[in-house]
Amino acid sequence: KPTLSYIRESELTEMDLLSDILDYYGLDNENDFEPYCQKQIFHKDSRNDINEVSLTALIRRAKKDFSEIKNINPYKEDGLIKALNAFNFEEYSINTLKHYLFELPRALQKFGVYIFYYPYIKNTIYGCIEWENNNHIIVITDRDKALATCWITLFHELGHAIQHKSETIYEYEENDNPKNKKKLSKIEQEANVFARKYLFNGDTLQKKCFYISNSKESGVDKNELAKKFKVNPIFVEYWM
Repeated sequence: KPTLSYIRESELTEMDLLSDILDYYGLDNENDFEPYCQKQIFHKDSRNDINEVSLTALIRRAKKDFSEIKNINPYKEDGLIKALNAFNFEEYSINTLKHYLFELPRALQKFGVYIFYYPYIKNTIYGCIEWENNNHIIVITDRDKALATCWITLFHELGHAIQHKSETIYEYEENDNPKNKKKLSKIEQEANVFARKYLFNGDTLQKKCFYISNSKESGVDKNELAKKFKVNPIFVEYWM
């Protein structure tokens, strides 16, 4: 079922479903199937365990779509950072944020960053980043259909692209090496800091919202709070 969610109608022959699934994975035999090795860096739903079959289907979809792109652009970090710095999230309307979210993949391809959006399947991930021939492949899923969550996930992954391009992290090491967990935690924190810098202007807003929530302060105007911290109102709502 997870695989079928990502196989397109044009990839189905309507003759032999098993053969279609094997073709999707590029396999000759079902016994050759191996769940995807988690060497990419995740932004995952921490409340659920990862379903490796679902994850494998998702990553395979992204790799197939990436392979079909002609004239792949080389990664240009300076251009990517300049493009991200040009965003002014504070002034964008919700409709503009929705529009830009889906326009961004085309805009960032010129810098060698390839973004793919897919439907969320239970027990998978918000998003992840892959390294393919020195290009960044970013996968974002529409979990909860929440606009703020999609933007946060996207900038979290962009943080990995810029800060951790040489990293190869296994999130689930068989030997459960505590050193690997510590390293993963460090780079996840760095990616979070990156996203918060661009979307929340740092951590101050989050702390303020937590204070309001814990003190049960009433009559808080989210739009006024957004103006005070120079962020978009949807990111105030995210913490509230």
